[in-house]
Amino acid sequence: LAFLGPLAPEDLERVTALTPPPAAPFELVLDRLGLWDRSQVLWLAPSQIPSELVELERRLWDRLVELGFERERRPYLPHVTLARKARAVRGRAAPVDWRVSGFALVESRTGPRSSRYEVLRHWSFPAG
Repeated sequence: LAFLGPLAPEDLERVTALTPPPAAPFELVLDRLGLWDRSQVLWLAPSQIPSELVELERRLWDRLVELGFERERRPYLPHVTLARKARAVRGRAAPVDWRVSGFALVESRTGPRSSRYEVLRHWSFPAG
């Protein structure tokens, strides 16, 4: 939803204490496989971005801007990273139906051989 880059401890504390924007659960279908050649990232993304996801991303950035963060200038491209250092895309991916019922603050640490992801905080949507 929002890439923040490296955070100072005080910035991380402010993000962790964030009051989430209002949202209800929605369906997301990840059905598009792709590769960013320059970064060699293999990804899976939705071919149709639900309006609920677009609205959630906008409202989350509104909250982050209120906390003093600068809004991302690149267009929002929702995706799930499948692999790094990929060289080619072969075949197709079976669609993945995902019921989105919240979001998380995730720290990623990219190492020379692999990446590690750690969930620092999770926010759930009210049941709807």
